[in-house]
Amino acid sequence: MNMKQIILSRIASNTIVAILAMSFLCQFAYADRPDIQWMRSDIRYGNIGDGRASTDEKNEQAQSSISSILNPDGTIKEGSTGSFDPKGFRMAYGPNGEPRFLPEGDSGNLAPEDECTDGWDNRFGLAGANNNVYAVAVDAAGNLYAAGAFTAIGNVTANRIAKWNGSSWTALGTGMNSSVAAIAVSGTDVYAGGGFTTAGGVGANYIAKWNGSSWSALGSGMNGIV
Repeated sequence: MNMKQIILSRIASNTIVAILAMSFLCQFAYADRPDIQWMRSDIRYGNIGDGRASTDEKNEQAQSSISSILNPDGTIKEGSTGSFDPKGFRMAYGPNGEPRFLPEGDSGNLAPEDECTDGWDNRFGLAGANNNVYAVAVDAAGNLYAAGAFTAIGNVTANRIAKWNGSSWTALGTGMNSSVAAIAVSGTDVYAGGGFTTAGGVGANYIAKWNGSSWSALGSGMNGIV
């Protein structure tokens, strides 16, 4: 080994020792700082600044299942508010037209509701949504909002989003030009996100707000589907 190789070898060895020493000192100095430890953990997994939530954070942000606010007959419990995930349920109707959410495969809504002995089903319910329902929300007044890929619900034309006020369905303006996948309510405002680019005829990139009478965009919107 020549002199140059010996020098380079010693420099490399000293550098490794220095790095290990600094690592030990940092861990010792910040042992009581969970925020520093969290930053190191994120750096280790390459998540700093990339906008991705951890698995735990995603689980915390996940919507509650609609099953958490259902009565035994599938109707919404009085006083329920918030946004809910209807996955695993299908929407049907009660005797007065109220929406009911039943587990997929449950045919309970097909049976007569009285002790029918003549072989006839005495119920003739309203037509349901003509396509999938992806999101459900309930406001403080008890209004239920349903959104998805449908263009009609309860015999009412409603493009991808509609409101049930306790007795009837109504459209929210002219609705969206493509599917709605998420709803949130705040006071009388309804926020919707999905694959649409117009809401109520107004340009709105994937997210929009309904104020009770009209739709409006939220700034320039998103650069992808919500």
